Amino acid sequence: METITKVHPMFDELKAICKCQSKDKTRYVLNYVFVDNSGVVAADGRVLAKINNVFGLTPGFYDITKCNKQTILLKPNADEKGKYPKYQNTLEFDKLDISIKTGHLTANLSIDLFKIAQYGVCINPAFLAIFEDLAELEYFVTAKDRPIHLIGNEGFHAVIMPIDPEYK
Repeated sequence: METITKVHPMFDELKAICKCQSKDKTRYVLNYVFVDNSGVVAADGRVLAKINNVFGLTPGFYDITKCNKQTILLKPNADEKGKYPKYQNTLEFDKLDISIKTGHLTANLSIDLFKIAQYGVCINPAFLAIFEDLAELEYFVTAKDRPIHLIGNEGFHAVIMPIDPEYK
């Protein structure tokens, strides 16, 4: 069992990653936090987040047994033998044309959603709210109706898929 507490400088980033973990039982491989040589990753099919492994976690799958304002408990899951999806392609930031629009997220979710929507990207407020405790996140909008990228400290990188506001 690995314990990460609030005193760790990257606690809020790991907490955000834990919130990205899927709870959908049909996506069983996404129901874990995954650690490999490049970092700690979680995704639910609409939001993907990764951070460098500054926690010293051994590569593999982890169950989140506790995630609150003070403590995160990660239990290695030796039973999971599946393959985690190739998330690296989604995070290949260097290949993106990032010249469209960039900015920094504020502490006001409504303002951030409005700024991003001005560039033709509509995202679910709940997806952006996952990252509201993180300071100094920079966002990149590459094109209308394309995913937005959030970049932070220690290799923190998140991708949020857009939604169609006219979908019923």
